[in-house]
Amino acid sequence: MIGNITQAREGESQILETLEWLWDRIAEPVLTKLGFTNALLNTNFSIWPRIWWCPTGSLSYLPLHAAGYHRHTTQMSNRCVIDRVVSAYTPTIRAMKHTRNILNAQRTSEAHRALIITMESTPGYARLPVARDEAYNIERAIIEQGIMGDVEVEESPTLAYMSHQLPGATIAHFACHALSTIEPSDSGILLVDETLKIGAISQMRLQARALAYLSACNTALSKAIHLRDECITLSSAFPVAGFARVVGTLWKSEDRTSYNVATQFYSVLWSDVTRSAIALHEAIVQQRASHPLEPSLWAGYIYSGC
Repeated sequence: MIGNITQAREGESQILETLEWLWDRIAEPVLTKLGFTNALLNTNFSIWPRIWWCPTGSLSYLPLHAAGYHRHTTQMSNRCVIDRVVSAYTPTIRAMKHTRNILNAQRTSEAHRALIITMESTPGYARLPVARDEAYNIERAIIEQGIMGDVEVEESPTLAYMSHQLPGATIAHFACHALSTIEPSDSGILLVDETLKIGAISQMRLQARALAYLSACNTALSKAIHLRDECITLSSAFPVAGFARVVGTLWKSEDRTSYNVATQFYSVLWSDVTRSAIALHEAIVQQRASHPLEPSLWAGYIYSGC
């Protein structure tokens, strides 16, 4: 037990050191060049400046939005990205332009519908005992807000079900396991019978302004080292398929933390998908406040899109 605790602390320390290196070498010079030189005290994140990161190569695997000095006293709080700006990611500038063109062309044609997918048990993978609670808690939060016209929770969906239901969703939330493979097109969301693969997702005609929340492990991670500059991941496949906004994870997410982040996210979102980046930023800030020396719990969540 002592060995496990020591190993965990060493792992967290390595992440914190990496975040500090990212701040010194990349994030601080960029923010200074843009004029974002001070921490903001106003907690109304909707008026904060926004920045889009477009990393390539090995940087695609690192949380630039979380760069900074998180383990020091308050006088160091000015030296963190999340205390200065609200971050988002885009795989390419062309992808962002494409998404914005779609949004401008289809502003009023969509019905409001939330689809929540949960897979508590997947053969060959660890159980997700909190996934079901997460799904129904989100359903309740959305219904209580009274904005969505239809909210549906589906436990253990099939590929046929997803192929039929996903194109009609304004919000699609996945509380399940994901698969990241060396061959990008084989990566996907694990369902009860098959995998909802990136290739199939990219062929769907989805709601233009929709949000995909991927509360699953490694949804923003690509294992295709030979294609790392192309940043082919689940998080990048959903925008290609039509989702304008995507929340994903860079690494394995702890079950209870996933529940907490998602719950906070939807309480701030208020079913307004245009607030997605702000909602995730606030959820990350709250998790950091509770676990400042455990960045593995909060630094891996990223937002991609407009």
